[in-house]
Amino acid sequence: MLEQEWKGAEWEEWKRHQQTKAFLAFLEATVKDTQDRWLSSDYMSPNFQQLMLLQAGALGSAQSLQRLIDRIERIGEGNGSEK
Repeated sequence: MLEQEWKGAEWEEWKRHQQTKAFLAFLEATVKDTQDRWLSSDYMSPNFQQLMLLQAGALGSAQSLQRLIDRIERIGEGNGSEK
């Protein structure tokens, strides 16, 4: 669907822009922080239901951000709308 929209000099220029690079670094740091917090047991709870909610929330957030990062990095490779 977005294949045509993800091609072209404008997207490449946007991808190389300093603010875009800073935004990607922020997203990557957020994913890393979520992973570090998971390794530090920040998403643990003695209550099973709360444990599941904390784990699912952390996993969903990290996965969503990583997918966004991956899509941005694929801009210009032919099809930025891939999974």
